[in-house]
Amino acid sequence: MFRTSPVKHQRGYSLPEIMVTIAIVGVLAGIALVSFGNVGDATRLAQAENIVAQLNGALRGFGQGNWDIRTAKDDGSTTDEFKVLRSLQYKPAASAGRFDSGAPYYPPSWNPAASNATTQYRVRWNGRNFQLLVPGTAGTGLLLPFDSSDQTAPYTFPSNFTPEPPAANAN
Repeated sequence: MFRTSPVKHQRGYSLPEIMVTIAIVGVLAGIALVSFGNVGDATRLAQAENIVAQLNGALRGFGQGNWDIRTAKDDGSTTDEFKVLRSLQYKPAASAGRFDSGAPYYPPSWNPAASNATTQYRVRWNGRNFQLLVPGTAGTGLLLPFDSSDQTAPYTFPSNFTPEPPAANAN
């Protein structure tokens, strides 16, 4: 009788097995990327809402320590936003023993650009407080870029700078 040698099984994977594995990993990666993309959008929204809350908190602090800022809104430009922001960032020189404990009410290193790009998050002044403009909303406001490009050296105030004056009907 003939004696046959035992068949050796080769170790490894066949080409179809590798292709199926790569396809499954690709589908799972695609699902994960879509999920992470939505997380990024939610994170940017939360950051933008936080900045608006901080600005409005600084506005309340300024109002408690000084006067309420009631500047007319101007939806066509960012002049009103910058007037209010710079008032919150201003720290007057101490005069005659007076200490301004709350000033500045908002960090003077935040120097945003003006923008009307409807693809970006922006902050707009509505006459009483700041509000968030989300992507897809028309309007001009202070740009929130989320890349720290708006964090620069502190704003240098001109020597004749005065904060936004009290509202005409304020006591």
